[in-house]
Amino acid sequence: MTDCEVLNKFEDSISKNLSFHRVFNGVNLYLEEGEYKDGEKTLWEKEFDKEKHRVIIKFNDPNNSVEGEGANYENQISIDNRKTLGELKRVIAEKLNLDINKFIMKKNGRLGPELRDLHLKISDFNSLSYASIYIMFGQPSKSGEYKLIFHMGSLSMEPHDSLHYEYEELLSLGIGSFETVSEVKDQLIEELKKKNPAIELDKSFFRLRERNASYPGAILHDQKIMKDYTLYDRKAIIIEKLVEPAEYHPEFIMVHVKFWDAQEFELGDVKEVFFHRD
Repeated sequence: MTDCEVLNKFEDSISKNLSFHRVFNGVNLYLEEGEYKDGEKTLWEKEFDKEKHRVIIKFNDPNNSVEGEGANYENQISIDNRKTLGELKRVIAEKLNLDINKFIMKKNGRLGPELRDLHLKISDFNSLSYASIYIMFGQPSKSGEYKLIFHMGSLSMEPHDSLHYEYEELLSLGIGSFETVSEVKDQLIEELKKKNPAIELDKSFFRLRERNASYPGAILHDQKIMKDYTLYDRKAIIIEKLVEPAEYHPEFIMVHVKFWDAQEFELGDVKEVFFHRD
């Protein structure tokens, strides 16, 4: 069902012939008792509205989820897509008997984007009709916040002809879009000290960089806000320790240089060199 027409909605409708109302052989007509009130929808029209906006959402039960295994979307609900994601979450919480503030909804699987803006309507996400939502325990992100994965990264000390980096995943941290890179570094120091009180970190002696596969990417400038960089959930960010504080300006580019020792027939240590873009 997509739409319906009330044949006697207007006074002159009764005087029209059946072909005017597109009533032909085999057409189904439905009768509803009651008096039509101008400006109000009939119960049948309201039912059509519900059907037109009804979507089926499937979701898993986090109590039955096993790490490393695919989710079993054994639960489903029918809901009006004009409702908000917050209302959808409330229905899921009631069905699974969960605390609404202690689980996360993700679109299309564990690695999908978090549905964090609960004031948005379900209809704002066209692909949510007959879609699957992954439910996992955790602290939901706030609007405008992204969970980034931070890695400790450094150049390998092993001899390589090309640059080779080594990484160690440290933690996941919720970061606001309008936080400065400097503020993020303060948060990192605080969180890392919670995990290891003996750790020594001075934000002047490390920088943050985007991670592009196996290589470090753009340097994040301390005074810029995180929104200036492309943000998405589970984006990898590198914490790169420095031997000494290094100022890096946006108008500069950085290259790595290896010196070639022709007598020993080997490459020397790597050096960072900064050039003005012009």
